[in-house]
Amino acid sequence: MFKRWLTIFSVSMVVVFSFAVCKRVLGRFDILIKNGKIVDGTGNPWFYGDIGIRGDTIAEIGNLAGKTAAKTIDAKGLVISPGFIDMHTHCDGELGRVDNNANLNYLTQGVTTVVVGNCGGSVSLKVAETKKKWEDQCIGTNVVYLVGHGTIRRAIMGEEPREATQEEIEKMQADSSPSYEGGCLGHEHRFRIYPWPLC
Repeated sequence: MFKRWLTIFSVSMVVVFSFAVCKRVLGRFDILIKNGKIVDGTGNPWFYGDIGIRGDTIAEIGNLAGKTAAKTIDAKGLVISPGFIDMHTHCDGELGRVDNNANLNYLTQGVTTVVVGNCGGSVSLKVAETKKKWEDQCIGTNVVYLVGHGTIRRAIMGEEPREATQEEIEKMQADSSPSYEGGCLGHEHRFRIYPWPLC
């Protein structure tokens, strides 16, 4: 009888201990940013608070005193905000270079999404191919890809300083259709933001 009660007690203690450990692990964050001035981008006033992150997701925002994390960052005196979007960049030519694909000059300014292909010029009409290259090599920012009208025009009629013929216009329209299928979000000024995922 004693052995039976000892076994039940032992099993109960293991269950209680496991539950306590699991609860502690589940309540733990991968990254905890503490004491920051949070500007959440909604237009509401800033506030002091902490941010708990698990994986690539913000799991909790508020007073997270007593919470633990694998890595804790003290943001005292600093501002925490969502990443900024730079609507007019020309960094697409540089993103393909292995020594510049991190796009650090934007990241260090808090910009996490760049719009490329402005001013009539884009790095390529082969959007799907460009997207795959950037995803394979990993880039540091999200990208909104526009195909420049000048790039489309040059592909059909070169640099000739004249009006396009009706046939050339139809070819430009036909040549730009695969850009949308490949992930282009617009031609110059017509687009919606749909960032590619970060690596």
